[in-house]
Amino acid sequence: MRLLITRSLEKCVSLKAKLEAKSFEVLFLPLIQISPPSDGGAGLKKAVLNLKKYDGLILTSVNAVEAVAKVVKKLPKNLQVFAVGPKTAMAASRQGWKVVQPKTSRGSAGLVEFFKGRCPGKRFLYPASSIADKKWIQSLKKKGAIVTVVEAYQTKPAASVKNRFQKIFRKKIDAVLFFSPSAVRHFVALGMEKNVVCIPFGPTTARALKKAGLKPAFVPTESSEVVFAKEIGNFFKIPAE
Repeated sequence: MRLLITRSLEKCVSLKAKLEAKSFEVLFLPLIQISPPSDGGAGLKKAVLNLKKYDGLILTSVNAVEAVAKVVKKLPKNLQVFAVGPKTAMAASRQGWKVVQPKTSRGSAGLVEFFKGRCPGKRFLYPASSIADKKWIQSLKKKGAIVTVVEAYQTKPAASVKNRFQKIFRKKIDAVLFFSPSAVRHFVALGMEKNVVCIPFGPTTARALKKAGLKPAFVPTESSEVVFAKEIGNFFKIPAE
């Protein structure tokens, strides 16, 4: 069986190995590219160099971790670092930062619930993608949090993928794996077939698929590569190792 992953191999080395161990053939077609912030990083630099005035740093992607780390390595001792997702937590920990990892698999709704008791009067810095969903941040503000959102990087459609896209889909693709709403949007823009099996990495991406008129095959019970690979195997009735 052949799976198409819509992000780069560099970000999915371990997932690729897990899926190949279940006898899947894994192809890659990165649909988004990460670019420096539109202001050249001035806003991020200013915010990060003033971290002492914040109570918490909210990181929701490896890209955000890497963007902050380019500006400063050592964080204030009293700053709490909230890393969403195991990969983000791992990336932050590699920087030597002490991490609090929200235990949630409910996407932004789960994050609002996690931060509910930590909000009143607290100041948070949220380095985010240029197209990040900020609705949940408004929910935090309503609960009394003071949140500064700063663009840490730009998320753009990957250039020159249409020919590769068409070439790949001449083959039989059993399922396409999505990891972000932006990848879903770009996939649809490329003129995908509506009957393709779509598997999201988490609930936020699942909602993006539904909004695009596509039905998620299933939503993983946890946004981790181990669970994701296992449940893809279960979906295709691949015997457990």
